[in-house]
Amino acid sequence: NPDKVVPIASVSKLYTALVVRHLSDQNKSVVITQSMLDAYGESGGLMLGEKFMPNDLMYSLLLVSSNDAAEAFAQSFGFNDFMYNMNGFAKEIGMHNTFFKDPSGLSPQNVSSANDLFALSKYLYTSEKSILDISKTPVMDLATTTDHGYHHYVNINPFAKYSYFSGGKTGRTNEAK
Repeated sequence: NPDKVVPIASVSKLYTALVVRHLSDQNKSVVITQSMLDAYGESGGLMLGEKFMPNDLMYSLLLVSSNDAAEAFAQSFGFNDFMYNMNGFAKEIGMHNTFFKDPSGLSPQNVSSANDLFALSKYLYTSEKSILDISKTPVMDLATTTDHGYHHYVNINPFAKYSYFSGGKTGRTNEAK
C-alpha cells in the first residue's frame, strides 16, 4: 500500500530540518524560550535563554529527536507561517499525500505515505545531503553561544551505527506504531 496515508511521528523532523534550511536565516541565532521548552519531552536538554545557530540546533533535532528543537525552529520563524510553508513545500516536491500539523511529529495528524516519504528521501539525497549527514552523526558535543556550557548528543537512531547508513530518521508514537 505505497499510497496509504498513515501517521509518521518523528520522521516529521527530517522535513522540519529541510524547511529550516530553506526558510531560516542561517546566520541568525535561535533563542530558546519557555514556550519552546513546553513541548513534550526533554531529549534535547535545552535550557531557557540558550542561543543556537540553526545548523547547530539541527543536531538536537535529528540525533536525539528533540521536540523542543522542533518547536524552537517553528516558533522562531512564526509557528503558523512555518507550518504553512512545511505543507506548501511538501506539495512542491511531490508529496501530495502528506500533511503536517506540527514540526515534531507528536500530532497524529502528521501523515504521509511510503511513496511521499520516498520522494522526500530522494530530495534529501540529491539536494540536501548535509541534512542526512547530520542525521547519521554518531555523537556530537555542541557548545552553546551562552554560558550554559555544552550538550552531548548520542544518536538514538538504531541504524546510525552501520557504515552503510545514508542518514534518516525513525519515529514512534502510539498512533504511528
